[in-house]
Amino acid sequence: VLSTGPGAENVEQVKINAEAGKSYFYKASIAMGWALPRVHLKPMEEQKGRKTVTRLKRAEAMTY
Repeated sequence: VLSTGPGAENVEQVKINAEAGKSYFYKASIAMGWALPRVHLKPMEEQKGRKTVTRLKRAEAMTY
C-alpha cells in the first residue's frame, strides 16, 4: 500500500501488487483544501516516470 502521510486534509492510499524487478512511479500533487492541502496520487507509465525522475535534482540532506 502506498499512502500519503499526515499533514494533509486527506489520506490517499493506493494498493499495488508489486512484482520483483519492476519499478512503479506515482505523481503526488496537492490541491487547496478547507484548512490543509489535499494530496492526490496518480500512477505514471514506467517510461514517463523514469524520464521525469532522471531530470530532477536530488534534494540536499537537511539536519534539524
